Amino acid sequence: MRTAALASGYLIAQGLAGFLWWLLLFLSPAVQDLFFRSPEAWTSGRSIFIADVTMFGALSIAAGVLSLRRHRWATATSWMAVGATSYATLVAAGWLAEPVSHWIGLVLMIPTLLATIASVVLLHPIASAGSRVS
Repeated sequence: MRTAALASGYLIAQGLAGFLWWLLLFLSPAVQDLFFRSPEAWTSGRSIFIADVTMFGALSIAAGVLSLRRHRWATATSWMAVGATSYATLVAAGWLAEPVSHWIGLVLMIPTLLATIASVVLLHPIASAGSRVS
């Protein structure tokens, strides 16, 4: 039970951190410079703002809250949050191919992805092939 609460809390904190990250990016040129080397890179980065906030941020929070409440949509929402986190990690990896981006985004996203997967697996183990899913 305590592990489930920690895993749910992690997902909620991750979503809030995603919102905070975007807020800091929009408000602080110094933070922008940590992740994007040029105004063009920042313009490109902003293109994923809505998708990242709704899919990564909101889904992570929803997955944590629904898991705490043992809601019937908790499992589906949690696995969608894994997908959103995977996508955000791949975007960060893709940005490395551009000479105008920094590596720090990927360095932060790899442990985030691993922690998300671990949290969701702890909360919602994958059903084995022989088990009945209800």
